[in-house]
Amino acid sequence: MEHISRSFAVSLQVVHPEIEPDSITAALRLSPKIKHRNGDQKLRLDGTKMDGVYSRTYWSHSLDLCGVVDLVPFLEALLPRLEVHRDFFATISASGGNSELFCGIFLDTNWDEVIPHQLMSRLAALKIDLRLDAYLKLQEGRTPPLQTPASGTPSAGAPVAQPSGAAGR
Repeated sequence: MEHISRSFAVSLQVVHPEIEPDSITAALRLSPKIKHRNGDQKLRLDGTKMDGVYSRTYWSHSLDLCGVVDLVPFLEALLPRLEVHRDFFATISASGGNSELFCGIFLDTNWDEVIPHQLMSRLAALKIDLRLDAYLKLQEGRTPPLQTPASGTPSAGAPVAQPSGAAGR
């Protein structure tokens, strides 16, 4: 099978109503790329102040994917490092927070990968959600796919996209 060209960005994220970000850092022994506390002034990534304050603590650690070509083996290899913190993730969940592995997938074409039930079961046991967010790299001259409004119904007069081979069915 031909290997599909894509790259990944994976981060471990913790969101909680009140925990201190430094407590997350200490518990997981990982340095955050982004962190803020409930009540901190909202900031843009460049540090510019925004209106309002954060309503929840947010902590995110970017994982090293140097040389990674397949997502599932990477996640399977990561699990033992997370499983030693099982009690921490359970406490986060039980106290109103959530933990997730955010997986950004950057691709030129379709992406097809099976996430095995064993992997999902181990993540569920840790109370860690898995978020897959795919980003299509548009080549020059290629148009983006149609956007469907949240109502699920295309706007009046908008063309309706059909899967290839669907015409005449």
